[in-house]
Amino acid sequence: MGDDDDDGPPRSSTDRGGRVVVDVVVGAASSSRPVASSSSSATTGRQKRPTATSRRAFAGAAPPASSRPSSRSDAATDETTATTARTVVAAAGSSAGVGVGVGGGGSLSSILLSNAGTARFLRPDAPRLLRHYDRIVPKDYWKNMTSWNFLGDLNDRMTTTTTTTRTTTTKAARGVDGGGDDDDGAGADAKRPRTSSSSSSSGSSPLPDAFGSYREYCALWAPLCLEEARAQLLSEVAGDLPHWQGGAGRLDRGPVRVTLEPMRRDVHSSSDCVGVRVKDVLTPSSDYKDRSFVANDIVLLTREESYVWEASRGTLLQRKQQQQRQQQQQGQSRQPTRYGIVGYIEYSHRSIEGLIVQVSRELWSDVGTSEMVLLKLGCNITSLREFTALCRMDSIPLLDYILGSKMSSRAPAGPTKFERGSEIDAGGLDSNDPPSDEKRAKRDILSMMGGPSALGKGFAEYASRKFNLSQLGAISASAMEYGEGGFTLIKGPPGTGKTTTLCALLNALHIRQMNQYFHEVRKLAESLDAVVGKRASLSLSGAAKKRPRILVCAPSNAAVDNVIMKIMEDGFVDGSGRRYNPSMARIGRGQSESVKDVCLEEKVESYISNSMDLTQLENSMEGHKAECRRIHSDITRLRQRMHAMKKAVGYPLAKEWEIRVDEDTARVYYVNHKDKTTTFEVPPPPEPGQRHFPPESMPEYKEFVSRVVKLVERYNNISTELERLNLCRDVSTAVHGGTYCHSMNTIRQQVEMHILDDTHIVTTTLGTAGNRSLEAANKFEVVVVDEAAQSVEPSTLAGLQLGSKHAILVGDPQQLPATIFNVSGRTTKYDRSLFQRLEEAGHDVHLLDTQYRMHPVISDFPRRIFYSGLLLDGPNVKHPDYGNPLKRSVFRKFQAFKSFTVLDLESTEERGGTSLSNTTEAHLALHLFDSLRRGTDGQSASSRVAVITPYAQQASLLRRTFSNSLGAGYERFVEISSVDAFQGREANIVIFSCVRAAGSKGIGFLSDVRRMNVALTRSKHFLFIIANTKSIMVNPYWRDLVKHARETEAVIQVPYSGSRHSYSFPDLATLKAMPPPLKPMFPFSNKKQRGRELLTEESNTGNRGYHL
Repeated sequence: MGDDDDDGPPRSSTDRGGRVVVDVVVGAASSSRPVASSSSSATTGRQKRPTATSRRAFAGAAPPASSRPSSRSDAATDETTATTARTVVAAAGSSAGVGVGVGGGGSLSSILLSNAGTARFLRPDAPRLLRHYDRIVPKDYWKNMTSWNFLGDLNDRMTTTTTTTRTTTTKAARGVDGGGDDDDGAGADAKRPRTSSSSSSSGSSPLPDAFGSYREYCALWAPLCLEEARAQLLSEVAGDLPHWQGGAGRLDRGPVRVTLEPMRRDVHSSSDCVGVRVKDVLTPSSDYKDRSFVANDIVLLTREESYVWEASRGTLLQRKQQQQRQQQQQGQSRQPTRYGIVGYIEYSHRSIEGLIVQVSRELWSDVGTSEMVLLKLGCNITSLREFTALCRMDSIPLLDYILGSKMSSRAPAGPTKFERGSEIDAGGLDSNDPPSDEKRAKRDILSMMGGPSALGKGFAEYASRKFNLSQLGAISASAMEYGEGGFTLIKGPPGTGKTTTLCALLNALHIRQMNQYFHEVRKLAESLDAVVGKRASLSLSGAAKKRPRILVCAPSNAAVDNVIMKIMEDGFVDGSGRRYNPSMARIGRGQSESVKDVCLEEKVESYISNSMDLTQLENSMEGHKAECRRIHSDITRLRQRMHAMKKAVGYPLAKEWEIRVDEDTARVYYVNHKDKTTTFEVPPPPEPGQRHFPPESMPEYKEFVSRVVKLVERYNNISTELERLNLCRDVSTAVHGGTYCHSMNTIRQQVEMHILDDTHIVTTTLGTAGNRSLEAANKFEVVVVDEAAQSVEPSTLAGLQLGSKHAILVGDPQQLPATIFNVSGRTTKYDRSLFQRLEEAGHDVHLLDTQYRMHPVISDFPRRIFYSGLLLDGPNVKHPDYGNPLKRSVFRKFQAFKSFTVLDLESTEERGGTSLSNTTEAHLALHLFDSLRRGTDGQSASSRVAVITPYAQQASLLRRTFSNSLGAGYERFVEISSVDAFQGREANIVIFSCVRAAGSKGIGFLSDVRRMNVALTRSKHFLFIIANTKSIMVNPYWRDLVKHARETEAVIQVPYSGSRHSYSFPDLATLKAMPPPLKPMFPFSNKKQRGRELLTEESNTGNRGYHL
């Protein structure tokens, strides 16, 4: 990029470390707005909502309403003063690199965000610079990818990995099996702030809690999305490269030498990209397997295969430097600055030969040759969809809420209203009995969402009986705000029934939307013009579009399947209290066979498999068309009778009179119930003050309306079936006409759209929310995102772009966040979810405040430390028999054991590559499991037992250890998993292996307080923590946990003998718990006395609450 002129983007320079330093433009609203702390509050439900002042203090000093940016036009934003920041950005590869391209000729790398502590200064031309990045478009994603110096970045990554051994393994980065980076500095753990919530909480972060405009939002987010897309692909390739170098991996995925030629149509084109076609494959057929490519696959073209392997070893830069020296000595001409070109596939292709790759025109002219090596890197379709959603977010109806210029903070019915009681009868909920405070509170909540009149008496009774106040409040909020728009945030700590509550709020939304649908049908039934004449068919089919439209998204397949299985298992409850199954479809196959019946792909296959008999299809279509004509005729006839009743009398009739219509002659007559007579003469008007009724209230009129409603529903169902048969006919015609393959993709998309438009509840992962058929389908009234705290904001946008004006986010920011690949994402707050950002900005959050999973002894520490004491124990876990007979048998055999026990083991950790393990802990975990199984007469084996650990290497070691001792079928008795993979699940007994045992060097990956929260909240009856307590106490949270365990006599020191290959542990039943520490006779104030740190009297109360 040339020198900066008056109309150009900010200038970038290079610092001593070879990193690009760029000027960053940030809207003035960001600089003038107070920055909220990143600590995430465990806000209460609406029924206990604090005052505005206390809520801000509790939520981490969120900005007051007056300081939040108001909605303003882009023109107004241009007039404000902007700020800039100097940002250090890692250079894209070993060469100078090409900036991240963006529409309008700009470079998105020039608006990459500042790191913590970056100085900011004013620039008078900041509004002009903001205008320069006015618009981003989806093709900017490919501009970025095709300009990427991939081999340079790979070389830098592997060099860093070799020198520091601090790179997270690909498997861990994917969030599949835990394990990851370590910060071995003890100071980082010892000084870790107790109010840390966001992973990026240390120092100031550039992403604000609110944004001044759509343009500012995109200017800040776009470069982060593109950097994350690169980092994700780079991480995956770095993990897969060793498998591509030999054996079957090389045959299936390895490099292939090919000949290339530019497409003639692109040679003289003015576009940034040029298509190059693979003419021939030069690699012998015995050395590779042909492979297919799909649209959006990303490939690498390089002159020599050795460049790839040198980059994977981190030695490519040395080659480049050596070549440059040789060129200078020999006076040779300049060689290409790149060793490879990144390209993408625009259209799917079944083989390498004939494949067309889109590459940068500029780089092709510099690096491209007729003979190159082709390597398939992968497919980043998810990141492309996220970037596309970011480009289109100005069309999202919730835009003002996303930016922060509007906030859902409606005043709920607080405790004072519940204490006063409600004058609104919830209808049939034992209204004759004097209600308790809880019953009265539930009635108020039900009345706020319309009570039985909106959701039906049956559902109201079901909801009041099944859900506690906080759950009912969340369901009510979702139903209430449905009509008003905005976000509803529901925080579900572990064991609070989050999935059950989610399904219930879907139930409530479905009932409300069905009621709206039938209301529209009734309006249609009473509209004469709508069902008579040429507009009839259009009006009838238009009513079908009012059917329920709900989209349910989640970051993972497991979370989506969990919601589907819960709905399939429990069903919905209608307004009469009857169980029913809603219409559902799942995009993607999912992980569970249980959801196969609702998978979209299975439904499409069923459509197509029934499309072969063309004659039978034609006959069925004719029959349905005839049925539609009959229904239309019946509706017209009934409507004529309804019209006759309305026009028969110009005034209401007295209560003894009723209007009826003769079915044969369609003549109106009148019935006098007082005299029990009938007449064709119009009755006299009622006397003054006498009760009277209009024709619409007559029983026969209501009967006609009911019949018309049923006929309209029948008409719509048949019309839907006719559309399906039309599509089946198209398939059959294509098969018999020989154009099956050519037409099938188009027909499949049409079938998918038809199914999706006809389905009430559609479920999908956020990664597939950009599915083409889903984007083309009708918009959804409500979008619900489960596990919303585990997805980055652009991922959530992909789901929100499919919705209307209401979104419900369900999750828990106190647990593990989204997995990211770019190391700077933690500093920039890219890893922060939309849920957490809205919460930190002051948005109302409905807390599910009662947990029904953990024994109170297990939940005591997490409730106080992670949820500030706001989380309560349910009556079931407080019952003396909770956990029996397992609990009784364990306590009888192991008298020192408690429901929460720490096994103190003086072990040592071992590093293997990029992860850690602890052999001694693995063998103690096996010994503990075997002791419980033998000591409880198999009751522990029949219970669900899980062994979890933060590290992938330790999980692998545990599996080998258990398999060697118990055999290959050990998984029938115990599940071994990483903490990350076990989030959202539970077990009766949990054994947690901490691994870390490096003395005062720190505990790195284990110190993540949200990972700690997940680990400590998975068990129902017993939690055993295996740890070297001296090592983990360098972290304040783990120090408090050990202190808590010692005070409750729950620490047991476990001696052992033996070596790495053979360990001997004592009988655990003979061990005794350590006595509690002596409490000081006088309060001290954080001063070390007699070699021990004595905490103040205030800290010993145990009432501290740390925010994540």
